[in-house]
Amino acid sequence: MQVSEKVLLDMQFRIQKFDVDNGIIRTHPLRAKQFFEFWRRDNVGFYNSAEANLQSLQRSVELVFRTEQNGVCVECITLVQRLSLPEQAIRGYNTAPALYTASDRSKQRLEVEPERLEQMRWIDLGRDDALEYQIITQIQKSIEKELRS
Repeated sequence: MQVSEKVLLDMQFRIQKFDVDNGIIRTHPLRAKQFFEFWRRDNVGFYNSAEANLQSLQRSVELVFRTEQNGVCVECITLVQRLSLPEQAIRGYNTAPALYTASDRSKQRLEVEPERLEQMRWIDLGRDDALEYQIITQIQKSIEKELRS
């Protein structure tokens, strides 16, 4: 389980639950990588990268460890969520850019009115099979590397 934890930490995930007795590692949701974050590896494939740059996405990972006859089986479950912001009416052409964000030269901020904040939701998009495969592959490579040394 330590090897799996290290793989997740190397991918910038923060561990929420590390339960040796039940064989579970669960992460906090991680905001999806943007195009300029070249050091991150949580978007696998062109479609996932494009989607993460067009929408606000987050992913969380759960690894479940089961003991079997041949050893240990690791199941990876990666859930993807998209942020849904409530619609706002455009009151004029010049106010459209400032509907959701306020920005200056150095920083952009998301400012939402309290009543709209209550309407914000993270919508489940399902599993990310490509990321699950990448995580399992990295765990397998790390275990093989550890066994060789």
